[in-house]
Amino acid sequence: MPWRDRVPICILSLAEDPAAQFTNINVDYISVSGPELSQEIFQRLKSCIENHVNCPKPDESCLPTRTIDVHPEGGDDRVCIHITRTEDRFKYVALSYSWGGTQEVTTTKATLIDRQHGIRLYNLPPTIQDAIQVTRDLGFRYLWIDALCIIQDDYEDKNIEINRMGSIYKNATITIAAANTTSVQDSFLAPRPIPQCCTLPYFLPDGTFGTLWIKDEFPDWLLSPLENRAWALQESLLSPRILWYGPADLKWKCQTDHFEDVWNTHSYSFKYPPSRHRRLPAGIFGFQEATMHKADLDIQRSEMWSHIIGDYSGRDTTLAEDRVPALAGVAAELQKIWADDYLAGLWRKYLIRHLGWFSQADSSICRGSDTIIYSGPDTSLLNLHIPRDGQYHSPGWTWTSFKGRIAVWEVMREHANVLDCQVTLADDKAPLLRVTSGRLVLMAVCIAEDERLETDREDSWIRWDYTDSEQQSHINHVNKIFVYALLGETGPEDVAGVKSVALVLTPVGDGTFMRIGLYFNFNVKTWQLESRARRKITIV
Repeated sequence: MPWRDRVPICILSLAEDPAAQFTNINVDYISVSGPELSQEIFQRLKSCIENHVNCPKPDESCLPTRTIDVHPEGGDDRVCIHITRTEDRFKYVALSYSWGGTQEVTTTKATLIDRQHGIRLYNLPPTIQDAIQVTRDLGFRYLWIDALCIIQDDYEDKNIEINRMGSIYKNATITIAAANTTSVQDSFLAPRPIPQCCTLPYFLPDGTFGTLWIKDEFPDWLLSPLENRAWALQESLLSPRILWYGPADLKWKCQTDHFEDVWNTHSYSFKYPPSRHRRLPAGIFGFQEATMHKADLDIQRSEMWSHIIGDYSGRDTTLAEDRVPALAGVAAELQKIWADDYLAGLWRKYLIRHLGWFSQADSSICRGSDTIIYSGPDTSLLNLHIPRDGQYHSPGWTWTSFKGRIAVWEVMREHANVLDCQVTLADDKAPLLRVTSGRLVLMAVCIAEDERLETDREDSWIRWDYTDSEQQSHINHVNKIFVYALLGETGPEDVAGVKSVALVLTPVGDGTFMRIGLYFNFNVKTWQLESRARRKITIV
């Protein structure tokens, strides 16, 4: 049976039930804190550091600018901000969590000195109090939390620290993931009630009946609120070890083990196939990567980035301007080992491959002869992309300009060339963060002006770069012509199911165009490549 068709279940019974001797034991609730559990976590951490050849050992010399000292002089009823000194060497813990709105307790320019003198625990929200408790229970002294360790009203400090976010999580000995909370006002250490189950009678060998509890084995960690948060993806990918405080229980994740139960609970033991485990290249953690042919390496890297941006794009950011920065940590670490230019969400080496991104919203689809052909410049079509902050503007050719989940049809057989691609940075000191504009110049086969692609409903369609019904109505009633710029094909021409992929562009003045959709066609002969010349086209 294919993996996607499997519906695994878990069979349990209560400890006092006569059926208990034949099944796993169910309980009323699961505790995710306490001395025994802390000792189990400590032993697991020790074993990981000492025995896992694929897991990096902590580097005590790579430290954040600031951390929280959870054991300051003067008692355990408070903590304080510690400013890292040149001679400092220590291990630290990081926290991954959901803010849930404006934070009442942060570090600002006005409060930094006071924070160094101390913060009373009772003044901190529950999530942060819990993180301090776990840090202490595991024997660590230093904890990194963004709200307190970044000066929130200092633009320069925020840019510097966000730029370092990748290394902060990568060099943490372990990351605490408050995965079951939607706000910093929630406690992630509260006991977990058992999920609702259906019950069935169970006929026992002695002729009596017991009761079985049947529950779905769908992995609960995928349902956690943290999985909806954009910033949390890089925190998860870059952390060498994670304590995952999920909706049902506590899991352990490292570069060797993938979401293992910390100890036996009512939760299922669900195993993803290895292909579904999300891993970054071993080179990020200082290990030698497997040697492979360059073409295979390019495919591996390209597919990895497609999966990352597909996951990331469906997550939430409080501010539209964070669309690029919230993935900058992953980009920074990949850039070190890929030696490539990062351009507002895409890589220069794989630009053509990844320009084939498209909206996954059903409302964005238009098939074959339903396609309306338009002409002429129309700057009002700029509103089909993510609502713009007055200062930051991702160029329309990159997925970061689109608000919503995307996927990528990777262009494996390229028919277009990149002549130039540049982005204008909001801050030259933060090359992976916000951009204000961008320009892409392609040499490609284009069908434009009064020409029309000869297609039918079944072998071609367009995915518009919008999801809103009002925008759909707008675009369907403007008499304009689009330009189709062929990127290439999704595979060799002799392989079934291969599609040609083209950008759908509209003129926006000054000889430039803007992307407003992606065109697919199963019949590459439509393009008449032998008789068409390529042209230079500039996209903003």
